[in-house]
Amino acid sequence: MKYVQRGLLFVACSVTVVCLSPTNTDARPVFDASGFGCDKVSVKEIDRFQTPGQTCISILKHKNGKRFIVKQKHQRKSGRWYIGVAREKLGAYIAELAHIRTNRVEIIPNQYSFPGKHDTKLPATLHEVVPGMKVTFLPKELKPLKVFIQQPEKPTVAIAEWGLTRRVIKDMALHPDLPKIVALDTFIANADRHRGNFFYDKKSDHFFAIDLESSFNKNLASYACNLIKLMIANKQEIISEQELAALQVYRNVLKKLIKQHSPEGLSRKIVEFAVKGGIREVMSRKDVALMMVEDKQSIIKNYASCEKLVLLLDKLMIKHS
Repeated sequence: MKYVQRGLLFVACSVTVVCLSPTNTDARPVFDASGFGCDKVSVKEIDRFQTPGQTCISILKHKNGKRFIVKQKHQRKSGRWYIGVAREKLGAYIAELAHIRTNRVEIIPNQYSFPGKHDTKLPATLHEVVPGMKVTFLPKELKPLKVFIQQPEKPTVAIAEWGLTRRVIKDMALHPDLPKIVALDTFIANADRHRGNFFYDKKSDHFFAIDLESSFNKNLASYACNLIKLMIANKQEIISEQELAALQVYRNVLKKLIKQHSPEGLSRKIVEFAVKGGIREVMSRKDVALMMVEDKQSIIKNYASCEKLVLLLDKLMIKHS
């Protein structure tokens, strides 16, 4: 495994980098991305590589210099990627409505061709390249901003460290953008915000989140509820003014997201985006149908936990007022 730089992007990839060769696209309709500022005539593919997770990344360059990414996984047998594109799009849609800095995302449906989309039988996602550098690669002079804001839920991490933690609260207090990104991740149940999945741009002094594909499939907010309950019960709990201010922003963003969306509306949207990707062609597969049902259930559970979390945060604010 090694890290390589691809233009503005740093990625971890294996020594052998292979993506599928383009399928025959002569008879395929071309996806119209002109509304995204990325029409076929104005962009060309300048690089292509594959990540360890079997995701093919194609970097496109517009004639005006702007860069875009086409992201596609080759999982025809499972149909999992149809769900992935819907999760990615829904997460970006929620972030854009709430004015939280993430990359814009558009779905390129299956059966459509587009520069950088090398398997026209599967959907892909088109992304704007955000400015700055991945946090994991920040230089020494920016080391204080090499923050940890991931809310993990995985077997390799102790359960006590799942979801929102004191470490995340401490680090998200270091910059005004961070509690907003953490709130977004809690709301959409994204446990994958490692340092490779958000950027810092020194020029604008802003953080930008990317990669929302791992969202909507867990009750991540429930772990935050557990932490805040402990903080309320602990009479010896010390919260700095900076941390308290970050938690207030975190709470306010959660309130805003809850007001903007309902669990029913989110469930409809994820189906809408999955249909746009072409999921109807694989809905007969049991694994795909089951994932759609599980995602809807996770959305409902996580949303309810977010509502409880806001009430708990209110109590925490009163305790420390």
